[in-house]
Amino acid sequence: MESIWVLLGYAVCVFSCALLPQTRQDLKLIGTAMGIGVFLQCLLGLSQLAGKDFFNTSLGKLLLVPDSLSQYRDTLRFTFGEDPLRSVYMALYNPNYVGSYAALFLPLSICGVFLFSSRKWKISSGMLSCLLLLCLFFSGSKAGLITLFLMAVLVLLWSFRRYPQIRFWVFSGFFCLLVLLAVYNFANDQRLVKGVTSVFSQETEASLTRVSPKKDQIAITYRGEDYSLSLTEEETLHIETSGGKRLDSIEGLEFQTYKEGQACHLVFTCENIPWDFLKTEDGYIYYTIYGKPDQMENAESVFPSRLDKAFTNRGYIWGRTIPLLKNTLLLGTGPDSFPMVFPQDDYLARSWLGKKFFSQILTKPHSLYLQTALQTGVLSLLCLLVFWKSCLARLYRSFVRPQTDGPSSLFLGGLFLGILGYLITGIINDSSLCVAPLFWGTLGLSLSACRILAPSAIQPKTAQWKT
Repeated sequence: MESIWVLLGYAVCVFSCALLPQTRQDLKLIGTAMGIGVFLQCLLGLSQLAGKDFFNTSLGKLLLVPDSLSQYRDTLRFTFGEDPLRSVYMALYNPNYVGSYAALFLPLSICGVFLFSSRKWKISSGMLSCLLLLCLFFSGSKAGLITLFLMAVLVLLWSFRRYPQIRFWVFSGFFCLLVLLAVYNFANDQRLVKGVTSVFSQETEASLTRVSPKKDQIAITYRGEDYSLSLTEEETLHIETSGGKRLDSIEGLEFQTYKEGQACHLVFTCENIPWDFLKTEDGYIYYTIYGKPDQMENAESVFPSRLDKAFTNRGYIWGRTIPLLKNTLLLGTGPDSFPMVFPQDDYLARSWLGKKFFSQILTKPHSLYLQTALQTGVLSLLCLLVFWKSCLARLYRSFVRPQTDGPSSLFLGGLFLGILGYLITGIINDSSLCVAPLFWGTLGLSLSACRILAPSAIQPKTAQWKT
C-alpha cells in the first residue's frame, strides 16, 4: 500500500540519489550496493525455486508475522509456491513484481559484463544476469518477459549502429533469448502466446446475461431465455418463463431455499457461483458471497466485453477504471483509495470471468498509469510523464554523445534501458512499495550519473547573437 507519506518518500529517494553522488567513486559504490541487493534477491528466488522458501521457515515467519499475530504463524499459507512455474517471488510479495524488478536491473547487470575490465567482475556480472533471468522465467511474469523481449530488440538495433564490434555477441544473445522464450512458452502450455492473443480473442457468450432483483421477483436471462424467480407465500420456489409457463427447474441451474430466523432466502447457482437473494417487504435484496447485502449495478466500461479477459482479466479492470478518470482530472481520489471508488458491485460482468475473480475484492488497477491518474489525478500523471520523458531524454543524449567514453556510455545505457523497462511493465503492473522505491532511487541515480559522467550533454545551450 502507498500512503501519502510513501509517495512523498519517493520524492525524497529521487532527490537524494540525484544530489548526493558527486564523483565516479560514489556511483561505483551505489552500483555495488545495487548488485549486492540483486544477488540477495536472487538467492531468495533460488530457495523458492528449490521448494525451500526462506519465508516459509520458522525464521522467515518470525520476520513476517508480528508477535501480536503469532497464532497465525503456523497456519500461514504461501500460495505462489504451489505452482512450480510461478514459484519465484523473491521478497517482492507477488511474482508479477519480479517482472518489474528484473526489467529495472537486468540491463544494468548485463552491461556489467562489458563494463568491467576485470575478468572476475565480468564473470560475476554474467552469473548475476543468468540468476536474475532464471528467477524471471520461473516467476511467470508475462509483463517482464514481454518487456525483456522489447528491450532486447532495442539493444539489437542500437548495437548495430553504435558498437559494430559487439554485434555478434548481441545477436547471439538475442537468438538465445528467443530460444528461451520459445521453450518457456512451450513448457507453460503456450502461456505467452495465449496472453497476447487473448487481446484479439472473439467474444464468448455468457450463459447468464441478466440478474435483476425486483419487488416481487428476480428477473434473469439464461441462455437467451427470460425467467422470473420468486418465493410463494408458502415459501416455496416459483419459476416462470416470459410466456407465463410454470417450470419446476431450469437445466444448468441449481436452486435452493433456506430460512435464517424469520428471513427466507432464494439461492440459485450458475457455473459454481451462488446468487443469494433475501425476500423482504420491499422486494428481493442481493446478498454477496460474504453474507452482506448489496445493490447490483452494471458498471460503465470503455472496452467491449470480449476484452475483459485480456492480460489475465486486466481488461475488465482497465475498462471500468478509465470512466472514473473524468472525475479526477485535477484532483485524485486519494492514495490507496482504489478499492473504495472502483465499482465492486458489478457482480454480473465479474461472474463471466470465473468464480475466483468473482470472489475477489479488487484492490488495485494493475497499471501504474491508471493508478496515478485515478488516485492523485490526471494532472499529476501528465506531470510525471513529462518528468520521466525529460530523464530518459537526458540519459539518451548522454550515452549517445561521441564525447562520452565507452564504460560511461554503457552504464548510462543500462540505466536508460532499466528505467524504460520499468515504465513499460508499468502498463500492466501497478506501483508497489516492494519495487517502486528502487525505481525512484535509480531514476535519481540516472540524473547524477548524467551530471558526473557526461556533463557536456546537459549544459544549457547559450544563445548566439549575430553582429
